[in-house]
Amino acid sequence: MLILRKSALGNLGKHREALAAFEEALRLNPNYAEAWDSRGAALSHLLQYEQAITACEEAIKLKPSDVEAWNNKTWALFCLGRDTDALASADQALRIAPNNIKAKSLRARIEEKLRP
Repeated sequence: MLILRKSALGNLGKHREALAAFEEALRLNPNYAEAWDSRGAALSHLLQYEQAITACEEAIKLKPSDVEAWNNKTWALFCLGRDTDALASADQALRIAPNNIKAKSLRARIEEKLRP
């Protein structure tokens, strides 16, 4: 129920409220990978990229095949200018889901930025 609430809040641009819902979900179940990933996404929307990376890494630790957690981590790394790390993260997302549009798009943006 909390994850549904956070999705609605996030879709309305209420990222602080969504973040509070994720944190409540994690208080109830600290092993809830989707809540960690969603927390990471909300933190990215709030420009708190280091914390977003940490949250995504928690999600990945719990569910290594979660391509969205890898994508969210990639985005946060990219926003921090950590392009080599972002590229490695995008590559991992693509190993998990080779046809994932978001992962392909993120990888293309990173490659474009790295071109001389």
